[in-house]
Amino acid sequence: MKIYPRQTEPATDDVSLDIRTGEVFGILGDNGAGKTTLVRQMVNLLRSTSGEIRLFGRPIAQNPLHVSRSVAFMPQSSSALNRLKVREAIYFAAHLRGMTRRDARLERDAMIETWQLGKVRDKCSSRLSGGQQRLLQLALAMAGRLPVAVLDEPTNDLDPVNRKHVWEVLKKFNTEYGTTILFITHDAIEAERIVHRVGIMRQGRFLVTGQPAQLKRGLLDHMRLEVCVLPLAGIGAVIGVLARTQEESSSFTLLVTLLLLFFGPVFIPASRLPHGC
Repeated sequence: MKIYPRQTEPATDDVSLDIRTGEVFGILGDNGAGKTTLVRQMVNLLRSTSGEIRLFGRPIAQNPLHVSRSVAFMPQSSSALNRLKVREAIYFAAHLRGMTRRDARLERDAMIETWQLGKVRDKCSSRLSGGQQRLLQLALAMAGRLPVAVLDEPTNDLDPVNRKHVWEVLKKFNTEYGTTILFITHDAIEAERIVHRVGIMRQGRFLVTGQPAQLKRGLLDHMRLEVCVLPLAGIGAVIGVLARTQEESSSFTLLVTLLLLFFGPVFIPASRLPHGC
């Protein structure tokens, strides 16, 4: 549990979570759900009000260096290395994590290639664009190949191409090096590409945890969407297509999405709906 000073409601409350070695675990939730507070507790940047957090079986409160030697943390934003050039920042990150100077230089070059930072390697990190800074943060987090990586919204500020690349690289780190990855995201669809389990937070607690496919199956028994469409002026032809394709898998959903994109939501008084809608 974590309760901030001068606040009565806990930011995290009654959280019980077990993340397995080599697992990719995603945390989802709306703003203010307690996601960032929780991961900052996990990496020992916030002291818990109560409860205990263990890393590889050892309580992190007893030995703070245990976390820094085993866990790489990428916060939402960071300016700690803004005065260094990209290549310098990555080199020092690897060297400070125990690599020799030679190995740190090799790691620097590998991270620059992996995260596609070659064009800005000699540029001061404070002068990078938002997306480039995010990629540099990822390079800093993964440099040194620590066994655990905790990433707070790793794809923020990135375009779709770079977001896809990030998930591919993280998946590679997990499969090839066995890196345990815990990350926060708002994009459940993208995260599903690599995640083994996911937890959904609300008001400081986990509402549910499990494999994405398992959670989807559970929702089928609780969710049902019925769509009634009317031949309104201007979209009658499209409605006709909808009627002909609603039996085909995914076609109906796609066309409804297109309708909303091109025509916006249509509000119809209940009195004008046909019987049964």
